[in-house]
Amino acid sequence: MASVLGRRYHLYGGIKCPYAGGLMKAPYVGPSPFSAEQTLFGRDADIKQLQWRLISDRIIVLYSPSGAGKTSLLMAKNGLLSTLTTLFHVLPVQRIAQADDTDPVISLLQRLDQDSFGSIRPNDTLLTYFNRITLPESDPPKRLLLVLDQFEEVLTGNVPYEQQKVFFQQLKELLSNDEKTIWLLISMREEYFSWLDDFRDDIPTRLNNTYRLNLLSVEQAVAAIKGPAEAMGVAFPVQDGTDAAQLLVSELIKAPEGARPSKTVEPVQLQVICTDLWNTLSQTERQVGEVRVADVAGYNPDNALLDYCTKTLNLAAQDPHRFRTLGDWIDRYLLTLSGRRSAVIFSPQSTDGPSLKEIQKLEEHHLIRRQSREDDMWYELAHDRLAGPVRRSIEEWRSNNLKEWQKQARIWHMDGEKPDYFRALPYRTQRKMRPAESDAPDSKVEARFLAAYASYRRRKQQLFCASGLVIAVLAIIIGFFVDKSADEQQKTKLALNYLAIQTGILSILNDHPNPSLEALATAAGAQLRLPANSNNLLTFNFQMLLGDYLGRYRQLERIDTLGDGKTTVVRIRENECISAKIGRDRFSIKTCGANSEFIPPEEVQQAHPSGINTLTFVTPKLLATGDGDGTIRIWGLATRKTVGGPLHLPDSDNTKHVSNKVRAITAAGDRLYAGYQDGTLAVWKISGAEFELLSQQFDKKTNSVMATAVAPQNALDNVAIATSRAVKWQTFSQGKPQQSIPLAAIAPETEYSKTFYSIDISPDGRFIAAGSRDGYIYIWETSRLSPTKNNVEKDVSPRADAPLPKSSFFYWPTIINAHQQTVAQLKYLQNGDLLSLSWDGSLKLWLFSANNAAAPTNRTLLQFPRQLVSVATEPDEQTAYVTSEAGDILKVNLRVDRHPLGQFLLSPQAPALFVDSKANRQLFTVQATGLTQYRLDANTGQPSVIRQLPVSNVVALAWSPSATMLFAAQQQGVEVFRNVLISPSQGEPLACLLQPPGRRIAAIRVNDAGTLLAVTLVGKNGRELANKLYRLTASAPHGFTCKEIKTQRNVYFPLPWFKPNSDEIMTINDKNEIVSWRFNAQSREELEIVKTRVIQVASERSESSNMRAPIETLAFDSSGQTMLLGDFSGKIYSATINGEDWSFTQKKNDSFFIPHLLAVAGDGNTVAMGDNKGQLSVFVAGSAMHIAQDFHTTPITALALSQDGEWLVSSSSAGTAIWDLRMKSWIKQACKWANRPTFQPGDIDKYFHYASINDPCPDNPSK
Repeated sequence: MASVLGRRYHLYGGIKCPYAGGLMKAPYVGPSPFSAEQTLFGRDADIKQLQWRLISDRIIVLYSPSGAGKTSLLMAKNGLLSTLTTLFHVLPVQRIAQADDTDPVISLLQRLDQDSFGSIRPNDTLLTYFNRITLPESDPPKRLLLVLDQFEEVLTGNVPYEQQKVFFQQLKELLSNDEKTIWLLISMREEYFSWLDDFRDDIPTRLNNTYRLNLLSVEQAVAAIKGPAEAMGVAFPVQDGTDAAQLLVSELIKAPEGARPSKTVEPVQLQVICTDLWNTLSQTERQVGEVRVADVAGYNPDNALLDYCTKTLNLAAQDPHRFRTLGDWIDRYLLTLSGRRSAVIFSPQSTDGPSLKEIQKLEEHHLIRRQSREDDMWYELAHDRLAGPVRRSIEEWRSNNLKEWQKQARIWHMDGEKPDYFRALPYRTQRKMRPAESDAPDSKVEARFLAAYASYRRRKQQLFCASGLVIAVLAIIIGFFVDKSADEQQKTKLALNYLAIQTGILSILNDHPNPSLEALATAAGAQLRLPANSNNLLTFNFQMLLGDYLGRYRQLERIDTLGDGKTTVVRIRENECISAKIGRDRFSIKTCGANSEFIPPEEVQQAHPSGINTLTFVTPKLLATGDGDGTIRIWGLATRKTVGGPLHLPDSDNTKHVSNKVRAITAAGDRLYAGYQDGTLAVWKISGAEFELLSQQFDKKTNSVMATAVAPQNALDNVAIATSRAVKWQTFSQGKPQQSIPLAAIAPETEYSKTFYSIDISPDGRFIAAGSRDGYIYIWETSRLSPTKNNVEKDVSPRADAPLPKSSFFYWPTIINAHQQTVAQLKYLQNGDLLSLSWDGSLKLWLFSANNAAAPTNRTLLQFPRQLVSVATEPDEQTAYVTSEAGDILKVNLRVDRHPLGQFLLSPQAPALFVDSKANRQLFTVQATGLTQYRLDANTGQPSVIRQLPVSNVVALAWSPSATMLFAAQQQGVEVFRNVLISPSQGEPLACLLQPPGRRIAAIRVNDAGTLLAVTLVGKNGRELANKLYRLTASAPHGFTCKEIKTQRNVYFPLPWFKPNSDEIMTINDKNEIVSWRFNAQSREELEIVKTRVIQVASERSESSNMRAPIETLAFDSSGQTMLLGDFSGKIYSATINGEDWSFTQKKNDSFFIPHLLAVAGDGNTVAMGDNKGQLSVFVAGSAMHIAQDFHTTPITALALSQDGEWLVSSSSAGTAIWDLRMKSWIKQACKWANRPTFQPGDIDKYFHYASINDPCPDNPSK
């Protein structure tokens, strides 16, 4: 038989054949369900078991993962329904709610009417209709079977909860009818199975009788391949104990490297692949008579899946822009970097992902599937086998459709969106990737890329041109200087001084200064003021630079020591902290935070004449130091003298290769592990002044031992060893080597910049992390490592897909692109998180969810202008000491709930409310103890508890300023507190808002007067049911009356905003229009609101098509005359309302920040922005200042500014933060880190030689 290679025709349906027969029908169905003319193979046992279960249990729920073949199981020629016709009158299979907003009762009755079971009568119910259905006589008598397929559509469409409830109640009446007993089979997807919980009590048996249809097992898959072909006379000859079907299935269950093989096969994928294989074979044969092992051996099923993925994406996306959005979403959220499946929660409100219709298309074609979990609905690829093909499909599209700058944007994003990315690009690449003027971002990543690239070019141009511009202005001023009057000369002198100061500050900042000098420069710049009548002078926004500085050093507690140019390392053991200068001719070992020597330098020089190279604590009483000559000395911490003699390796051939420099020493109990330059690893036992060499290993292939880490476990030590060219995991017993498991190896010809440098083991011994010189971190899970004959110290051939060139991974690790330069040190914390320190000047904290090494999140704790070389944590792991290659010693806070400009109230509950009255700022937050009321100090913002309000389980808060009433929403109702700012108050429940079981309140908003309350209601599973509006009337002294306000029929009413000082209600519809509502004055019998005007926002904002992005959020100033709009592209518009006229002006024109919430200060000039990733930014004086912080990492749920714009309150699932936005506070914090009042004489002479500058920090003590 000919090879399977050759040109393919269309994937599905009939195929063209070269023989005279013309068209040869494929026996496989492709992705479509089986019909009544097609035989289903491999499901005989399922059909038989389900048949007898239905007969005995009467009411059955058939559920399965998407794509398992429920419809095929029912409808096939030999399917379930065909086997039941002898016992039942089987009604046509009904699919109830194929469209949104479909009443399920009416839909079912209409379908039965169309199938000629009788006309619908007025007021018909399911029971009355079915009672009229006449059944044909039969012997023996048959029962009536109702089959409801794709039943999840009853639960997932926009069917009101009330209609769902009525449907299940009528279904209960129908199934409880003794006169005509009806059998019921419900077929639905597994991910929606829990959604039945709201309605189980309405159905006899509570729907407890279920049958789960699994994906195809290996045996079923083989039968599904052979059956259709054998029915056409096609054979599958056996070769070496296997046939083509078995070989194909074994290929389909293969998993990505490092993952376990699957035990199941996706039916849809199997049909797609079999159809493609059949078509390929048929093109080269007169007739397919057999399928041999050789035919399948040369066949790649991924090609069929690649075609299928591309076709499905094109079908769902409709246009190239949407294809890209879908592809990016799948690549980012459904696939890991290593090509494995991942899961994500889908939000229909997300603007950088698929729409609901696109998600549904992907589900219908079985490219993705849902999973119902306790917290939400999650999506993932339908099968592991799709991971490779779908990524190939996406990459091929990108290669053929994206411009160079768009490709670079993706690389920039995958590389961590590093600020220095552009600086490293060759000039030719920068020219090639430069976007055209007409290019607009298609995603938030591209928007951030363009903003970052523009910012990079702008900074580059500003720093390059600033001095030149200043000099030019100076030349012009000097040219006129002699002709000016004394008064004008004084003004000119002030202008000259202003420009000279500005130039000096810019020069400092351009020289990458140390934190102390940068603090002085930014503080000086923020205090720089234009001379009178000098508005035409060149100015620079130093306040933004000050904010950037405070953000970069937000975790810095203090600068212990400024560097003297000598590399310093730090070590901590219990309450002892020491720092040491390392390198040739360096002998200093000091106590942290002090200038006193821990060990006299002359003692150190006597022990190590060439200087110290490394050191570590051995026991609580001993310290070990090593040098470049191969000597290790032990020191008593109490005496600060050497103990015993030097530790030398004995002379042997193993020590004659290269200099035996001590590179790394690590201790575990009384054992000291020492790694040397030539690859030797020695283990010493330290007993007081007695030392014993327990073992000594040498491996000429490993080169230098760069780092070691030890995790003691019982009588064994598990030691991770990083040499320059290998990583291994070694077990020692009493210091004697046992098994050695290689984890990674690098070929000798690999360039030096790719080699390993650092290593650590997690405290529980579960993970090993190794860092390389090119900035990568590799993490292995030790539970997956097992020494076998195949991997113990055995060379493995290089793998082409390894990220390290020509390297081998014996166990596939998690790979993190962590830093731009060498990972100098790795340090696991007790909670399993990981600190990484790099020569690129960054200290990062990697957080792992549930101790899972995959997909960690990271927080940059420090970005320093010099290479960082060591980090040591204090015993409580709340702070750490960090050192640099220049000798700087910094104390860094590791807690994210600390910030120089913020105060945090930790709470797992998100609701918070900030109330800013004239002289009384108060804050309400939901704590574990209930609703807590705070007063904020007018000067410091420090919150102090006033009282606990008697209400618990609060889910939302709202404030009525005119009525001074607090509204606290619980899941089942709302309580109102009057005059809560000045006196204790008891909550008054609103009777009209008490919710029944199965329905709860999720959000509320109230107008200024406290007379209108908007409420969002959701079901038990979190699905939105409705937004309702109520009119409230307060009674004196207690009580409220409330009545629901009706909206126009069939008009979806979103949760509205209330315009201050007005009765106007504002909403945003799905056409991106602002809709204004007011009460219907003509309404008599019931309260009703109607639309009063619709503002076409896109046409109002700008003529440019780039300005038509969907509105994300809006906010009003306190007067209600100014409205702020934030759209999907990140732009912000100010809408000024004058009567009926709206005028729009653009306040923010970049896409760097996409606002999810907005808040406006009283004057309307200060705007705060929060996004759905927890980021914060403040727009002041025409510029957006990012508030760098790590407290909020989830969507901002509440945001408020004080009337004067000096305080910002933000909330998320982490708790509530109070931010000090006063510039004097920012300057004060910078001065704290400056640690001196003014610049040093050398700085004055270098940067301010021709200027007179005041002390930036006069309150600091002189040094």
